[in-house]
Amino acid sequence: MPLPDGGPGLPLGVLPGTRYTAAETSLRIGDIVLMYSDGLTERRDSDPDLDTRRFVEAAESALRSSDPGADREGLHAYAENLVARLDGPHRADDATLLALRRVEPPGGARRH
Repeated sequence: MPLPDGGPGLPLGVLPGTRYTAAETSLRIGDIVLMYSDGLTERRDSDPDLDTRRFVEAAESALRSSDPGADREGLHAYAENLVARLDGPHRADDATLLALRRVEPPGGARRH
């Protein structure tokens, strides 16, 4: 997904009262959106940009190694695979990952 004008900005909730740039994108059937807390990606004394790059690489690698399929269990297995790639003895913070996937509406009827 392309960055919004002005760059990615601060993570949500970092500074109260801060204005955030919004971006909009369309999701295709099967697209997966990952939302995560910094505890999953950041390491002490590390560059946040490198940590984010490591997350993206782990997400792509997990996708290549475990096809999430179209069902809930497949998406859950993908998320577990991704967390396992990022988690380890160096994690010193709580971690959250929310994985969402756009699915075909019941009956295959698309809303416009």
